[in-house]
Order: sequence, then C-alpha cells, then structure tokens
Amino acid sequence: MINQELRVRLPGAPHVTLSTISNVLKGQLITIKKLEDVPAERNSERTKAQRRDFATWLLQNAQRYNFIYIDEAGINIWTKRTRGRARRGDRAVRNLRSMS
Repeated sequence: MINQELRVRLPGAPHVTLSTISNVLKGQLITIKKLEDVPAERNSERTKAQRRDFATWLLQNAQRYNFIYIDEAGINIWTKRTRGRARRGDRAVRNLRSMS
C-alpha cells in the first residue's frame, strides 16, 4: 500500500522494498497501533464551551436535584481498519466526520 502510494507520488523514484520502508519507519520511532476513532467535533471550541456550561450548571444545581446517570454504549455497524501508524508515545487516531 505504501509502495503503491510512493510510485504514484514519485513516479521516477526507484522501487523500495517493504523491509526498507519498515526499517525507516522503525528508525523514526513510528509503530503500528490500534486506531482510535475520534469524532471531529469531540474537542471543537463549541463542544468545549458546551461542556463548560454544563459543568457550571451541574455544580450550581447538584444540591437541588436527585440525578440518575444512565450510560450508553455506542455501536458501529461498518467494518473498518483498526490499525494505524504513529510515533512512539502518540496515539494512532482517525478523525470521523459527523453523522448528523
């Protein structure tokens, strides 16, 4: 996959073996990891402001109400790639587009 991409981007470049690519990536401390799906809106300024507003409201109203917390589990019905590359110490993430 990487080799094909290199041939498209650099048509005049010599053929590179997979082991050479692997060695270069290892030398740059890039490893294969399980991909983490990160929704595009997760850490937007708008979402952060909404979290701040909710936390402020919750702190102000915690004594007045009897809160019940219900957790929900997300589900993804599509098959997807679960591994990706990133520098050692960094997460391998995939930014997701909003479904709404």
